[in-house]
Amino acid sequence: MSVTAKDIMTALMLMAFAGFGWQQTQGLSAEAAMFPRLALGTLAALSGAYLLRTLAYAGIGIGARRKEIREEGAFFTNPYRFFVCLGLILAYIAIFPTIGYFISTFIFIPLFVLGIGAGRPVVAIISSLGFVIFTYFVFVVLLNRHLPNDFIIDFLF
Repeated sequence: MSVTAKDIMTALMLMAFAGFGWQQTQGLSAEAAMFPRLALGTLAALSGAYLLRTLAYAGIGIGARRKEIREEGAFFTNPYRFFVCLGLILAYIAIFPTIGYFISTFIFIPLFVLGIGAGRPVVAIISSLGFVIFTYFVFVVLLNRHLPNDFIIDFLF
């Protein structure tokens, strides 16, 4: 399978996942569905941009960029990494309600970054910690919106 076909498949699978997730939020109240729909809408939009970029680089629409994708490389070059990351996402969804948002997110981000082979462990952990702290202050402190219970956060505060 060519690099372009793999990228097209990846983009379409991500868009299908976003659509399925959006459909699953139909039973939630508007307030409870807001954040998942925001995340799923962002996933769908970015997947659409990824698909358009792949098609443009493959010569559909913009033939001059055909060479750039070969030089730059494709995202979906290693199916093993893709399925490892997909497994991490599913595990994150499964443990999220049990151990809480902040702990599961702090664990998930570095594992995912390392799973796709995009960073160093120390940088991934520091970035994850920064994201969790930022999210805590935005949602809990500024907006007074409590995310799913986190036993460590409940214990500390």
